[in-house]
This record gives sequence, structure tokens and C-alpha cells, in this order.
Amino acid sequence: MDDMESSDGKGTSATCARFCERCQVLPFNDAGMLVSADGTQLAFEPRDKLHKLFLYKFEDTYPDVPCLDASAQSGCGFCRYLTEILQTTELRAEIEKEIGQKDSRTFTISLHYIAAALEDRVPRPGLTFLNVELCFGSTSTAPWSLLSSIDSTSANISSWLALRESSPSNRLNDKTTRWIADMINRCCTNHRHPIVDPTIYRGFCPERLIQVGKDTTKLVLRADILKGGKNGMFETPKYMALSYCWGSAEAARQQLKTDKTSITSRLAGICESEMTSVLRDAVAVARALSIPYLWVDSLCILQDETDRSDWERQCSQMCSIYGCAFVTVCALASASCTEGFLLNSQPEIHIPFQSAVNTGICGTYRLKLLGASRSYRRADGIVERFEDENTSRWNKRGWTIQESISSSRLLFFGNSGVHFQCPGGSQSCGGEYFEGRTDNSLAYVGAQAGNCKELYDEWLGLVETASSRKDGFTNPTDILPALSGLARVFREALGVPERDYVAGLWKSDLFRSLIWHNTGREGAKNTNLQQHLRHVIVRPYIAPSWSWASGVRTLDCLVAHHAGIHDPRQESGLECVTKPKHSDALGEVEGGYLHIKGKIHELPPMFLFRVKRFIHIIHPDYAPWQLSTRGLYVAQCQLDWTPETDKEPTGGLHMILVGSAVVVPRSEWWTDDSSTDEDATSIGTYESGDSKVSIREATGKKLKLLEDATDGEEGSPDDNSCEADRLAYGLLISPSSTLAGKYYRVGVFYSEPKGRGGLRFFNNCDTRTVEII
Repeated sequence: MDDMESSDGKGTSATCARFCERCQVLPFNDAGMLVSADGTQLAFEPRDKLHKLFLYKFEDTYPDVPCLDASAQSGCGFCRYLTEILQTTELRAEIEKEIGQKDSRTFTISLHYIAAALEDRVPRPGLTFLNVELCFGSTSTAPWSLLSSIDSTSANISSWLALRESSPSNRLNDKTTRWIADMINRCCTNHRHPIVDPTIYRGFCPERLIQVGKDTTKLVLRADILKGGKNGMFETPKYMALSYCWGSAEAARQQLKTDKTSITSRLAGICESEMTSVLRDAVAVARALSIPYLWVDSLCILQDETDRSDWERQCSQMCSIYGCAFVTVCALASASCTEGFLLNSQPEIHIPFQSAVNTGICGTYRLKLLGASRSYRRADGIVERFEDENTSRWNKRGWTIQESISSSRLLFFGNSGVHFQCPGGSQSCGGEYFEGRTDNSLAYVGAQAGNCKELYDEWLGLVETASSRKDGFTNPTDILPALSGLARVFREALGVPERDYVAGLWKSDLFRSLIWHNTGREGAKNTNLQQHLRHVIVRPYIAPSWSWASGVRTLDCLVAHHAGIHDPRQESGLECVTKPKHSDALGEVEGGYLHIKGKIHELPPMFLFRVKRFIHIIHPDYAPWQLSTRGLYVAQCQLDWTPETDKEPTGGLHMILVGSAVVVPRSEWWTDDSSTDEDATSIGTYESGDSKVSIREATGKKLKLLEDATDGEEGSPDDNSCEADRLAYGLLISPSSTLAGKYYRVGVFYSEPKGRGGLRFFNNCDTRTVEII
């Protein structure tokens, strides 16, 4: 199975892979497909649809992949391509972090082509990606996707299959440089992006910048940069900021840094031979765009391990540093400081193609790895920049959230190409321009000044993203410092004092934002309550247990963000204080407490039952544990630990009420073409260890809850009042075994207005004040 030469239709040739018997289906088969009226193009699915074209599925053993490896050794080019990808250090680390480390594990590999419209490049649907899906069974919440882009140097094949333009080997070529300059000039000329951070003032300048001369590079101090200002007024210098990944601990040790002992040398000059690959590429971009200064954290912040004062001070200024940058370069194609982002060096393979419909169309197309992400489920057209982001290590790094949101202009160097974004719109090189708001940006935050509800929602969306990147911090305690600059901007927009910001939450929104739960696998190693409490006590302190920053990996703020919950209302008194660890009041904390004065119910010795079949009134993933008494529903719970069995004892648990809300029937906000008439009126059906409950919508907005005979008695007539129809929600807490009178948060509950649940459940409960740490 030697590789073979194949013409690409332009007189040139590319080395094509040979395949094993399993991989013989890889060359795309267009037999039976429709053709355009002029006979020059295949007709794929409509533009607004995504179509998966299944190839094959098989099992192998991870991490050694003996089946793939044997096939690769026998000469299969694609098995060799896939083996090379699976053996990369970065991908193995990501997968093992998710599934855990074992000697070996059986997993499933499935392949399919994705046909869709590249909305920012190709005006019609075509062959877009090859997706290799890795499924590790129940231990992984979703399969991994290894996405490979598809392009060709053959004009005939590119047109026939509607492929993207072939990407150059060097992303900073003359064409790209001209396009970048044009995009920046267009933004400077046509846009007036608001300055939203009050600390960003005319003349702001970082404490240190890297001067990028034609032949020399050196560190310079702010005082030297601002010399010569008239009447004490200074213009912000034109500088480029770099947003990138340091990488593993081994890679970080090779990083070029500035500390107290090396700053004199850095001020004298920085030799190119000393620079890591990512720094060399950043300097090359700054020079190509004639930008005289560059800001890179490793060189512009003192990196002394024993004295973090400079680091702490500049952390609080991150929004200003990135917000005042002329442009921020995001190195998506680099996984560490030792990897550059300008040269296209991802694994690739050439696939032979012979059209069965038009025999004159033949040659090769190229598969080139974009990267790995969680399962690919996009159901509409594709924007190339998003795929570059989603498959990048950069998108998993914690610090890049603040860096990208703060920046007014972003320049992304990804594996598929170069992309530009500002608050006014975005474009990929060679693609169409999209006008309008792009993702989160501080320009939007500034425009919402005074609109507290909108700002609180925006903040919770931001911390949901931040929690999903907690593994992207070298130091877990960096999670709050990495958001301190953004918190400062939000505080100004909200018009509240610094003390209203408490460990990643806002005091006035606590009645909603306290109700978060873990959607990741952080608690998987703690299989019972006592294990979880021991873990809370011994782990490095990041935040109080009631803060999402305390240890959760991926969170969801149900009360704040779900379409089925309306009119959340505070039902208890909430008082909260945190103690900053350093000078930044919005950064790292070393202590804090939450006082709740409200209705509390101590659970008697009983069991929570795992829900076996669940279509929840709100969302199927939100409440896998049910609390019932005498066969009647009370509440569903989300636990901060992961029990191994289908029932969990409640000993030591207390339910404390925080708030209530109106639940809108699923039929009013959920659209599903596959639903039946029965589904249209069903709010929720679930089956637990001891009961089955069916709930239906009655007339109007009010919920009349109809229970099956297996539930026993129904509620009293008074239960149909407006108050009785409110969902109750709050925290599950457990007393500390070492600190008298203090509690830890260990979960959340939602009590729907059915059975014995809802707000009425707490009518006869005592009101107490508890302290949660």
C-alpha cells in the first residue's frame, strides 16, 4: 500500500494516500447525487441545513490504538494520519483529563463527512469537514470531534465539491497582510467604538512595552514612551497585544520572561534567538503592520515567583491593557509558547477523487487537521472563525476570556485562516463581512450601563464560560484574578461599590446567581457527601463553597438563563462578605461567608432517588435526583458530588429557601418538530425509584397539576393560589464537622408546584439564620 501520485487537474501532482480495506470508503462518492443546471457543480443539501455523510465505525483501545497502529504500519495513509493525531501530547492530556487515566479503555471511532454552507466563504453548500468522532462511553458527557478541513488546489474539484480556498503555508503572506491593514483601516475610519472602562483614559500606557524596531527589539518603560507630552497630555501609544497559550509546565519553562534580575538586560535588547516561536511570530506581525510596540505578558509583567505585587497590579489593569491596544492578535494555531502561529504545520493527507457523475473531474483534495473539540452538533451553516476557535487550545485557556472581550480589535490566526473582528462586525480573509455585534464585548457592556438585569445576565453568561475553562489555568487560584478587570468594568456599568462584588457574584443578584450547578465531571471523584466535604476542606482555597469559583468545572445558572423560568423573586435575607487576599479588591479572596435568613427544612433520614427516565419541566439534564415523602413529590436536586448508586442518603442535608419563580409550560417555549399532540401539552414526565408523576398544562398561564393515581392524595384547594403555583428553589447545605454553627453548600434544589412541592412546602418551616462558608 505505497502512496501514489495523482494529478490535481492543473498539471501538478500530489502524493495520495493508499488505504486499508476499512478506509477504502474515504474518497468521496458522488454517485447518484444531483447536479446543477449547468452541470458544473454538485447539489448538496439546502444552505440552511447540515448533512452528515457516514463512512464507517469501529472499536479500538485507548491510548495505544493497536488496531489503528497495525493498519498504519501496514501502509494505510489515513490510519497513519489518525494515529499521529491521537498520539499528540496535547490531545492525550485533554482526553485523559476528561475520562481519567486507566491502563486501557475501549472506545469507538466513527467517521463522517460534513456537508454544509461555509457562511463566510463559500456561497453554496459543499463538502466542508471530515469529522472523526471519539466516544468513550458513559464516562464522557459527549464524544470528542477531530475536525479536518477540506480544500484542493484543483479549480475543477474545488468548484465541483464547493470546497474552501486552499490555505497558504504562511499565514502572513502579502495578500493577508494587505487584507489585515485594510480591515484595521476600515474599522478606524468607520467605527467609533466606545471606551467603556473608566480607567481607560487618554494617554493610558502599560507599565512596559516591547519596542519592535526594524532590526532591534527591546523592553521599554512607560516613562520613556510618554516623554515629550505637551502640557502633561499624552496620546496612548500604538501597540499590539498578544493573546496566546503558555502551554504545559515544560513549555512554560522555556518561555522568555522578565523578572527583577533580567529587566536590565531586557531593556538593553532582546535577541531573536532568545525568543520562543510564538513571540517571534508576534514580532513579525507587528513589523508587517508597522506597529511600533508589542505587549506580551511574559515580558511586560515581572514574573518573580516570590514577589507577585507587579503581577497583581497589572492583573487589575488587564481590561485597560487589552482595551487600549491598537489590535490584539489571538494565536489560535499555537498550543503553547514554543509553537508559532504563522506557519501552517498541522497534519494533512491527500485523498484521491474521481467523480462518478462527471468523469472529467478527477484529482485530489486535502484533509488538514483543524483541531479537537467536544461533539460537533452544529445544525446550520458554518462560520470558519468559530471552528478555528472551538478546536483551539486558546479557546480552553482561562485568561483569554478577559483578553478577547476587552479588546476593541481582534486578529485571529487559526488553522484554517486569518480572521478579523471588532464590535462592528467580523470577516475571514477571503470571506464575506458580517456586520453587527460579535460575541461578548465591553462595548456592549458600556451600552447597557444602568440596565442591571441585562448586565447581570451578561455577567452570568461570562462566568459560565469562565467555569468551563478552569482547567486552562496553570494556577487554579487565578480564576478570580483573570476576571477582575472585567468585574471592574461591570461594577462601573452597574453603578455599585466594590464591596458588592463577592467572589465572582454580585450581591443584588445573589437570589438568582447562587443557584448554579455543576454540569461537568468535577465531582466524579467524590462519590458520597463525606468524601465531598473532605475534598472541600483540603483542596487549595479559591472561594467560599457558595461561589461558582470554588471548584466547579462547568456550571449552569438555571434560574437566570432558562426560558422556562420567569419572575424570579427573593424569598430570604442574604448578607455576604468576602476578604480579598491582596490589594485588588476584585481579585483573589482568602475567605468569606454568606448569611441566609430564611425558611429551612432539615431532611430526616431517607433517600434521594436517581431519576431513571426524565423529561423535566425545565430541561432534561438539570435534576437527576428526586426527593419524595410518602410517595409524593417534594423536589428535585443537583448534588455537588457524584454518587455511584441510584439512591443517596439524605443524612446531614438541609434545604434552605432562597427564592421562587413562575414556571412557564414547556409547550410555550420549546419547539420540536417531532413532538406529538400528547407532547404539546406535557410539561414533564419522569420516573424515579418510588413514584411516577405526569404533569400537564391546564388553562392560561397557571399550572393545574394533575397527578397519577400512584401519587396518592392531591393538594388542597388552596394550592391553586398564585403563591402555591410558584416554583421554590434554594441551596442544599451540610453542617461543618469542625466549625460549629457553620455550613457548606453541597447542592441546589428546585421544588415544582406539584405533589407536596412548590413554595407552599416551606409554609410550616422554621425561619433561621445560617452561615455558609
